[in-house]
Amino acid sequence: MVQFSKSLSCITCPHKSHFFMKMSNEEFEMIDKNRIEVKFKKGDVISKQGTPPSHLIYLIDGLAKLYIEGNSNNNVTLQILTSQTYIGLDSVFNDDLFNENLLKYSVTAIEDSTACFLDISSFKTIVRSNAAFAYEILSYVSKRKSLIYSKIKNLTQKNSRGRLADSILYLAEIYGSNKLHLSLTRKDLSELAGTSLENSIRILSELRKEKIISVEGRTIEILNEDLLKKIQELG
Repeated sequence: MVQFSKSLSCITCPHKSHFFMKMSNEEFEMIDKNRIEVKFKKGDVISKQGTPPSHLIYLIDGLAKLYIEGNSNNNVTLQILTSQTYIGLDSVFNDDLFNENLLKYSVTAIEDSTACFLDISSFKTIVRSNAAFAYEILSYVSKRKSLIYSKIKNLTQKNSRGRLADSILYLAEIYGSNKLHLSLTRKDLSELAGTSLENSIRILSELRKEKIISVEGRTIEILNEDLLKKIQELG
């Protein structure tokens, strides 16, 4: 169940993004007056593909997956979103009324998560008047776009084995460990690798038999990182 609240102020929040440090107290107050905190349970939809963005969303804590919904429930996951990540920032400045400004992806919580919903109009006002803040926003968007381009390259140029190896290493970086106690299901993992569930299960079994990884339930441990990276690079 989704829960709404408003606890800390933006100024005292320990989770605020680094580029909020470029804001004045008056700008903090403007954002703070027009926001709401929302708690999501695992599996809750945070934003939905095909809908207009009503707010800019800031993931305070938890994990979420950003994915493109395909036909027959064949989704492709582009990113795993961690704390202090913005959702919908790429749609904030799209004012073209003739091309529908609709979200091109969905975001779903894969762990219990908390997000802050920020008023888009207030955010735009600050960007227009605060050059240092606007620069940080542009830098952030540029970095996020680069990650998406790298993902698209992997999806289009690597085989299934290379993509799954890439996904496991990507998750190890996110979790900060080579032993992954995953919140993701096998289907989530296959969508991250851009392959079918059957292929994903088969490749995991192959990697386990080759002693590159160990698999027990939702726990995957990387046993031979060098070899897994070689598969990632050559796949």
